[in-house]
Amino acid sequence: MVQVAYKKQSICKPMKRDPHHHLERLNKWKEEVKEKGCIPEVSKANSDIILAYLKDMETGRNRGKGSIKGGRAPNRLNDIKCKMIFFSKKFEERFKVTDLTKVTEEQAFTFFNEMVNGTIKNQRGGLYTGVTTFARDFKAFWNWHRKVNRKNGITLPDIVEDLNSRPNEESQFVFLKKEELSRLINSVKFEYKVLISFLVDTGLRAPTELTNIKVSDLSNDCKELVIRQEIVKRGSFGRTIQLTKSPELLRTYIRTKKLEGDEFLFTLTSASANKYLQRHAKDLFGTSMTKGGQSYHKISLYDFRHIACCYWSKILNRDRDIMQRFGWKQSNKIYYYSKFIDDEDKENLTIDTETAELQRRLEIAEKDKVILENKYVEIAEMVKEMKAMIKYQQVQPAVQVT
Repeated sequence: MVQVAYKKQSICKPMKRDPHHHLERLNKWKEEVKEKGCIPEVSKANSDIILAYLKDMETGRNRGKGSIKGGRAPNRLNDIKCKMIFFSKKFEERFKVTDLTKVTEEQAFTFFNEMVNGTIKNQRGGLYTGVTTFARDFKAFWNWHRKVNRKNGITLPDIVEDLNSRPNEESQFVFLKKEELSRLINSVKFEYKVLISFLVDTGLRAPTELTNIKVSDLSNDCKELVIRQEIVKRGSFGRTIQLTKSPELLRTYIRTKKLEGDEFLFTLTSASANKYLQRHAKDLFGTSMTKGGQSYHKISLYDFRHIACCYWSKILNRDRDIMQRFGWKQSNKIYYYSKFIDDEDKENLTIDTETAELQRRLEIAEKDKVILENKYVEIAEMVKEMKAMIKYQQVQPAVQVT
């Protein structure tokens, strides 16, 4: 068996890998804007307001009520930047408004309704998806704008209060039944066998959490995984989970790759991994639609989080246990990740009842073992102390009684 090697941990905070190069792209964009003195694609007024908004989002100032405090991560800042440039261009194009702070309530509602009905089309000439996400981001900007002005004694109208910013789109993903998952695993090379099994076993976010997992995060002969707080998504939490499907493959993989300590477990890029998996999925299953609402040949690493949720939602009976495993604070995430899948499909992904029961008994036995070991240590310490006391009393001089 392969015992996971550990190296002494540095007192410095570990560097989080950035598979999408969000920080690099953000810094490059900042340098370009600094050289030109403004954001070139938009008006001077919008450039100034966007840069002020981004600065506050980066430092965590003027956040809205109920939002997570603190500065936003580079991936979120890049998203905000793109959305604000988009709004600037579209409102100028549609309403001749060159300053986003001058948008009226009627213009805002007209704009988002036209995104929904297709009057405003995307770059490919089709309908926009996730319009409520765009509305949410515009509301966040407007609420920030109001808060900044309120600090200066200026009260602005809330033109976005009634905008629909609640997601109502159905999640779409590639869903694989048990036999389909087995066929895919058996058709790919060894490194991908380990990768797929690990993703279904853990439900990790890929590539962000996945690419930051180190060998030292595994313990108990690869049966336990620590997902560190510094690598999880904002709003999520670090956690420790038990592995049941991938330990044997992981041990072989680690031994073959000669990995140890603080070395990262996987070094694949998401783009190359997705391309490889899509090619194999197309060869095996074609281009037909899965019950997850997405075609087989469009499979990606992130789809295995959906598949894992379907798998574990059948095994773990309590929502709290599923939320703990996946790092969710709200139970509606369980429905979002598995809502297309009926009980029959979930059954296809689960291990049989006997295996699940054996696993449950194993976990209980492991806990009992730890308790007994702790008791043994306590008793051994007591015996040691008693022996010391007896030895001490034996060497003391006798007391003469007169």
